[in-house]
Amino acid sequence: MQGSETMTVFAGWLDSTVDVSYPECVEQMVFNRVKNKVAHA
Repeated sequence: MQGSETMTVFAGWLDSTVDVSYPECVEQMVFNRVKNKVAHA
């Protein structure tokens, strides 16, 4: 499984899920947290 490919799918899923469920500030917080985890992985 390729990391970038997985992240693209995951980001797309996260975007569509979070977009409906949460306000933008929470989406941004989640996105930043995911980005930090990926950067430190």
